Amino acid sequence: MDNSTVSTVQKTPENSLPDTHRRDHVFFLIYLLSAFVCTNGIWIGGFALGFAFGALSLLVCTLCYLGKSAKVNFLSVLSLASSFIIIISFAIHESTAFASFKLHFLIFSLSVFLVSAYKIKAPDLCDFRALFAPFYLFFGANVPAIPLTAHSLASKNLSIGKKIGKILLALLLTAPLLFVLLFLLVSADTAFENLIDAINFDVSELVCTAILGAMLLVCTFPVVFAIRKDRVALKKSERKPFLSILDTTFANTVLVAVSLLYLVFLATQISYLGGGFTGLLPNNFTYSAYARRGFFETCLVCIINLGIIFVSEVFIKRENERLPTLTRVLNAFISGFSIFLIATAIAKMFMYIRTYGLTFLRLGTSIFMFLLFFVFGSLIVKTFVPKFKAMTTVIAAACIIMSVTAIVEPYSIIASYNVYAYESGMMDEFELDTNYLSYSCLSYGEKALVTLAEDENLFVANRAKEHLDNKHSSYYYHIGNRDIREMTVARNTADCLLKEYYQK
Repeated sequence: MDNSTVSTVQKTPENSLPDTHRRDHVFFLIYLLSAFVCTNGIWIGGFALGFAFGALSLLVCTLCYLGKSAKVNFLSVLSLASSFIIIISFAIHESTAFASFKLHFLIFSLSVFLVSAYKIKAPDLCDFRALFAPFYLFFGANVPAIPLTAHSLASKNLSIGKKIGKILLALLLTAPLLFVLLFLLVSADTAFENLIDAINFDVSELVCTAILGAMLLVCTFPVVFAIRKDRVALKKSERKPFLSILDTTFANTVLVAVSLLYLVFLATQISYLGGGFTGLLPNNFTYSAYARRGFFETCLVCIINLGIIFVSEVFIKRENERLPTLTRVLNAFISGFSIFLIATAIAKMFMYIRTYGLTFLRLGTSIFMFLLFFVFGSLIVKTFVPKFKAMTTVIAAACIIMSVTAIVEPYSIIASYNVYAYESGMMDEFELDTNYLSYSCLSYGEKALVTLAEDENLFVANRAKEHLDNKHSSYYYHIGNRDIREMTVARNTADCLLKEYYQK
């Protein structure tokens, strides 16, 4: 066998660079531009129209580049639809606290979509390891693909690959020199200074956009390139999602003790816990104390119960890869007890909301508890139906809940409900928190304040007008002159409403 034959045999697809074409380089440039648009939108306007446009461009470009190789299934379609809805919601709604939740869930849903749709050999999404899909995707697939992507795009297959690399490297190295020369020229000549001021050149914006855009590119593009070239390095885990190390008798004794405690608790506190369903307030309790105490107790107990069930599912010794019958029954009881606590806490929270109105904390925690309801319900079904895909159900429920919440926007619900509760007589003028509407609900609060400013109750109307005057003096000169990257549909609507209100 001659040397050429030996070389051919030893050169396996895994060790060779994938072929790159003009399409790969064009997509790389479009992806880079979209990354710059996305990060520039965040830098200038936060999570608003600029970010939404950039993120939507990245997602659409990725889908077009990957082509028709996606595996269509329920989870991939639902997670992709949820991602689109969340991205679009950034352009529609103005949000603060909820924006971070949407961003984190967007990363999770996109990771689930890529793992599910493109057959990435990550651990099965049917068990608790699905929660770590972003980490598997980044550390298991993206990081190993970085050198592969860099070498492939800079290979000799296309001369444009080397040219792009040289251009980017030259611009990166020349940037400090250009900034120094620019500063000196601006200081030396008034005409040039006026020119720079006229184009509103912002060095910090350019530098931060370039740095953040490059970071976003490195953190996302290599895994997309690897999927396209079928070079994802992540290997399928052959390990089972459990370790049989805990003695069954010992573990079941612990579960029995916990279950007996819960039975005694239910027997002695049933009237107290049931107050939320009947609307009756126990003696020596206010609505706020009743709801807060029951709610946070429930959260802590449910978290502990999740930990107990997790330990029993993962570490108790199994018989033919299935938990003992007694263990499954006890887990089901603990899950059922948790569902009862969740339902009771939500009922009591509704009592609190009816009296004192909505806030982001009250609404957000209620939504979280509603999601926990699906978690424990899925665990009960999984206990008696081993083939039931509990984690898939939980992820699907989370996608639906998050998508609906992103579309309707919590602060929009809060502002609308509080005005409705006041106008319908559920809250009086002293319980209506106009400060919260003004400073926390943003554009939705402005709409509510305009409505309240025309109320017959002068106390409420004057408070609303005072807040509107403060907002008017702060935002009047920005109306019509806002950067489009920081705009949202809700912000534009509120600006127009304020302008119309003060033109009357």
